[in-house]
Amino acid sequence: MPLKRRQRVLIVDDEAMVRDLLADILTESGYQAVIAPTWDMGETGFDEIGYSLVITDIFMPGRDGLEVIRDVQEKWPEVKILAISGGWGATTPERSAQAAIELGATATMQKPFSPKDLIAKVQELIGDA
Repeated sequence: MPLKRRQRVLIVDDEAMVRDLLADILTESGYQAVIAPTWDMGETGFDEIGYSLVITDIFMPGRDGLEVIRDVQEKWPEVKILAISGGWGATTPERSAQAAIELGATATMQKPFSPKDLIAKVQELIGDA
């Protein structure tokens, strides 16, 4: 029986603790997680690696999650996008989620969320690992 190719997920978040936690949760559930602290780093090699899903924080220094969403939608429209945010400054998580959806994110989640909720959302978007 041939081995099933694991689903690849790119995690773009400027906070190392968040990136590592998300990667651990996804890896334990059988997904192949790749982490990047910036979109510039995540975008490098995107075509060669191939992803089923991009998980991006919305608020990051430099190129933010909204730019990630625009780029992925433009260059790789088949790739699903999960935008995550806890809000920032005067912007509420609800407002940032709405902006992400309007730009083309497939789904959003508000921080904090449980590992169980994350895996359920990932499975809903791209299926099992």
